[in-house]
Amino acid sequence: MDCTAALRVSAIEREHRRAVKKTALKRTPLRIAHTEASVGWGGQEIRILEEAQGMIARGHAVEIWAVAGSGILWEAARRALPHRALSIGRKNLSGILAMRRALASVRPDIINTHSSTDAWLVALAR
Repeated sequence: MDCTAALRVSAIEREHRRAVKKTALKRTPLRIAHTEASVGWGGQEIRILEEAQGMIARGHAVEIWAVAGSGILWEAARRALPHRALSIGRKNLSGILAMRRALASVRPDIINTHSSTDAWLVALAR
């Protein structure tokens, strides 16, 4: 390959990189629901809150769905993160119906479940 051809290739590559960068900046924000059926407090709940804050900082609409009175909801409120109390502590009909109502209300693009109970409820509610 001669010098002229190499310059043309590198110019094309630079233009491609610019186009990819512009496209990445124009992404549509996602609606993300994080679910947590546990009422405990620990590393998992902290990770969910940190991840939610990071996604919000990137322009996404995030809401945390958890059991009323749980540590994660208390901390979400303290951090001013969008949150919703649902009766999802057990795999039962009221949990399925609560999840179905929340899904219909928010219509999230992504549902990030964090325990087996809420994963089951989401699967059955959809």
